[in-house]
Amino acid sequence: MRLGAPGTAMAGDACDPLVGAQPVWRYSALDLYPRPDAVPEARQHARHVVTEWGYTQIARTAELVVSEIVTNAAHHARETATKNGVPPVRLRLTDWLSGVQIEVWDGSSRMPRAAQQPAPDAEAGRGLLLVEALSDCWGAYPTQGGGKVVFAVIRT
Repeated sequence: MRLGAPGTAMAGDACDPLVGAQPVWRYSALDLYPRPDAVPEARQHARHVVTEWGYTQIARTAELVVSEIVTNAAHHARETATKNGVPPVRLRLTDWLSGVQIEVWDGSSRMPRAAQQPAPDAEAGRGLLLVEALSDCWGAYPTQGGGKVVFAVIRT
């Protein structure tokens, strides 16, 4: 699967991903399998990479955003299991010099719904609200060959 530039942004009119704005400085990618340890692995990876890139001021924010998006992706990946197994979840972090773009691919074509306030007693439904609150921009787009990418941008 190739993670590419967002085609259609999903969340908000002001969604302006960093893709194409400037050359990619560096990136990091990680394949995860939707097991219970996938989310902690993704969090640790994001915190480590973003800190190594010198963005200590946004490392914890990136870690939390990655956690929420990967949690959703792992859930959807388990739903799309076939006789060939469960597809992986792919995390990519891109350094655009003016911020970090987080992209997470999963094999489900089911697009996320815009963040909405869940019922007070709901046990789920707050993840995308956190992503929206913590990132400068987020959205989703379908990928060729199936699946989707959910992305978020955190500017420095």
